[in-house]
Amino acid sequence: MLGFTVLTAKDGLEAVEVFRQHQAEIRCVLTDLAMPRLDGWGLLSALHQIAPNLPVILASGYDKAQVLAGNDF
Repeated sequence: MLGFTVLTAKDGLEAVEVFRQHQAEIRCVLTDLAMPRLDGWGLLSALHQIAPNLPVILASGYDKAQVLAGNDF
């Protein structure tokens, strides 16, 4: 409705690959913290190595204390 195209990935490693393939088209990333193979923190780090100014939103169903403590999900 707003003219955005949504690209999806089944896990963090696939998300990095999708980003590499579509980097010129991607304006921001919305991701969960709890993902297989590469979690949200790892994805954030990988994406910022490729595109340091890319806005990334990390979402979680866990409470703030768990998220900031870096607990395994």
